[in-house]
Amino acid sequence: MAKLLVGTAIIASIVIAVVVIFPKKGEYDAPRPKNDSAFNDTSEKPPFKLKGVGLNLDDIDFSVVKDQKIPFEGYGAWVEVPGEKPYRNPQPTFVVPKKTKVRAMIDGFVIDVPKLYSGDYSVRIATSMDSRWSVETEHVDNPIVKTGDFVKAGQVVAEASTAKTGNNSPWAWFEIGIGKGTQNLDERPDHVCTFKYLDDSIKAETYKKLKSIMADWEEYKQDPNVYDENITSIPGCLTEEVIDG
Repeated sequence: MAKLLVGTAIIASIVIAVVVIFPKKGEYDAPRPKNDSAFNDTSEKPPFKLKGVGLNLDDIDFSVVKDQKIPFEGYGAWVEVPGEKPYRNPQPTFVVPKKTKVRAMIDGFVIDVPKLYSGDYSVRIATSMDSRWSVETEHVDNPIVKTGDFVKAGQVVAEASTAKTGNNSPWAWFEIGIGKGTQNLDERPDHVCTFKYLDDSIKAETYKKLKSIMADWEEYKQDPNVYDENITSIPGCLTEEVIDG
């Protein structure tokens, strides 16, 4: 059985091997606009809709990620790290076969390709180089774009990361997000639920797949209680609140 999982309402207590794949809260700063006038943007919604969710949806293979609790963790999932206060992850997480291609989610400019603490990369894309809002594909390997490049939604920009899974593991992982930068470098960006801002061209089909995948994964794991479909009305959003991080 090969199925994909693009976001679902998940039981808050379930997390994916947090010591393996989750970053530390506030580890990254959002890309900063080059034009200070961009900070006059006080909107609470991004100026774009996503035309993709970072991967080809058929790339998730249950047989490859079978040892994981779930192949996808939604926006706002609780992260529990020993010795730290639990917090919500603002970036949905995919667990996928190694070498899975990571794709641009909007048409726009690559505004940053920073190397992360974990040794892998982030590719951040915005509709303009001085935009306050950007989309993020965090924890990727082998980025093939650079700052200033223009990309189209669906274009391959990198591969899923093996930084914390090891080269011998059959699976890799990456995160996606929508962030709003802040002028203060010491402050974390605000994030909104990625799946709340899907383009109409993909929304219905994506939500339809989420519901079927949820049931398929529970059947595959023989556990009917993996997912809670009633947390929010938006598949993939465990909360609709803004999260900083």
